[in-house]
Amino acid sequence: MFKQIFTLSLFFFISLSLSSQAKEVEGYVFETGNRGYLNAVKVDLKSMDGQVLESTFTNKDGFFGFNVDASNNYKIGISKDMFEEQETTINMSDHEGKNKIFLSLKMKRSPGYQFEITLAPKREDDNIAVEAIKGALIEVYNNTTKEEVLVLKDHPHPDFSVNLIKGNHYTILVRKKDYMAKRMEAFVDVEGCILCFEGVGKVEPGVADNLTEGNTMGVLLANVEMEKVSMGKKIEVQDIYYDFGSAKLRSSSKKELDKVVTLINDNPALNIELGSHTDSRGGTKENQTLSVKRAKAAVAYLIEEGDIDPSNIIARGYGETEIKNGCVDGVDCTETKHQENRRTELKITGLKSAPPPIKSLKKMKEEVDMEALILELQNQEQVKVTGDQTLEDVVGKDQINNNKVSESSPEEIKEAIESVEIEEPNKVVVDELMEEGAKQMESDKNQLNGYKILILESEEFLKPDNEIFTKHQQIFQHLQGDKILYLIGDFQEINKAEGFLNSVKLMYPEAKVLNFVNGEIQN
Repeated sequence: MFKQIFTLSLFFFISLSLSSQAKEVEGYVFETGNRGYLNAVKVDLKSMDGQVLESTFTNKDGFFGFNVDASNNYKIGISKDMFEEQETTINMSDHEGKNKIFLSLKMKRSPGYQFEITLAPKREDDNIAVEAIKGALIEVYNNTTKEEVLVLKDHPHPDFSVNLIKGNHYTILVRKKDYMAKRMEAFVDVEGCILCFEGVGKVEPGVADNLTEGNTMGVLLANVEMEKVSMGKKIEVQDIYYDFGSAKLRSSSKKELDKVVTLINDNPALNIELGSHTDSRGGTKENQTLSVKRAKAAVAYLIEEGDIDPSNIIARGYGETEIKNGCVDGVDCTETKHQENRRTELKITGLKSAPPPIKSLKKMKEEVDMEALILELQNQEQVKVTGDQTLEDVVGKDQINNNKVSESSPEEIKEAIESVEIEEPNKVVVDELMEEGAKQMESDKNQLNGYKILILESEEFLKPDNEIFTKHQQIFQHLQGDKILYLIGDFQEINKAEGFLNSVKLMYPEAKVLNFVNGEIQN
């Protein structure tokens, strides 16, 4: 009997002792300024030396909780995107005699914005309701840090949010089957924009007092409309203009065509027609011919400079058959009105039976960055020799033009150098550089591979101000016997090269495809 009582007493003593060593820590996290409780806040229970012992997240009401050993002191750390991290110390001596410790933690929003987007089909009639878009692929990329920020595959909801930090440029790409891809750009205190959006439409604060004074932080809402893919749908390309009677693209038009490259790459399953329209001045037949040339010139640019697959796009000229502002024959119109009719339109003509695999936004961005890097290297026109002198100063632009791939022989280069009078100290440096340059050119020649378009043959080197160097960003020069061949394009497949050739022949009727293997032309 005594033994049984002793056992029960011991059990009670141990239970009482253990219960006195355990405490509950509960709390709520909310935003400063009485802006409400915060969900999805990461809460870390840490030892006093900073080691994380346990982690949890607040629920939709901002609540969290831990069970702790009352014999130790702790730190509580809280963190959430767009908010400043906070840390609080729990001294158990301040909570003696209590089984539960209650914390009320505040978080201050960092400079930046929470961008909340709702997706819906574009309305054809404002009086007809539409269902929101679900199941989209949503990607956000930070162009400033070169990082993928968000990827939501088959997102089950029509809305999503992304945190926009000051000093960053973001690209948001939304793709959904049967809809045109939607690309948006957000600039947050970067490139001269305090807060700028492209491709979004109307953006407004979530509530009246949502943006702080000075618009440095807050929540922004946007309803983003996506257009359904439909055969025959037309998309006018803004600011693709030509001079009167000319098929030559203006430099400003090329920038707009670069946007067309992006649109086609975002929608690789679509077959696109690029249609060109003229104004009504001039003969009807001549305008028809001119519009065909304009359309093919634009398509040639997209294929050559934008690396668009020729099977993705076709060119068509409409002449003056679709005047849109009444400026037909016999009507007196201003030049501005006539220019409105010299326009370019894209039209969806079909869907590919076997569309290419979808590239991630990150992959597309990395490819663009790589192309820009290659172009930058190609466009380095001068190599420093000594002081303010350049290789072009020593040898002459007619013989060396590093913006184009020169195929001069080592003997020609050496002869050109020796014919120029320079100070002796510099000549040693130049000889060394040119010897290395000659070796590199021979190496480059041996690495000339694939299908290229021959646009011109010449018995002497063309001057750098020749018009072909302004028409094309990259010209390959190849020495073949006693002639210099000028080539454009870089294709691995013959069908793509031949597709491109059809457009090139508008400018160079004698153009043809050549196949290179290790610098040698194949028959």
